[in-house]
Amino acid sequence: MLKNNILTDRQTDRQTDRQTDRQTDRQTDRQTDRQTDRQTDRQTDRQTDRQTLSR
Repeated sequence: MLKNNILTDRQTDRQTDRQTDRQTDRQTDRQTDRQTDRQTDRQTDRQTDRQTLSR
């Protein structure tokens, strides 16, 4: 009985670890996406500003 509990605990721990990893990956992906979006927006804004100024 105790052995089964230990195995179940390990399996549960693994699942929890996987879920935590996935959540962390998603958060990191979102942050990276936001940063990339911001950088792209800034570059686009700068280009637009340059074009406007050069006219």
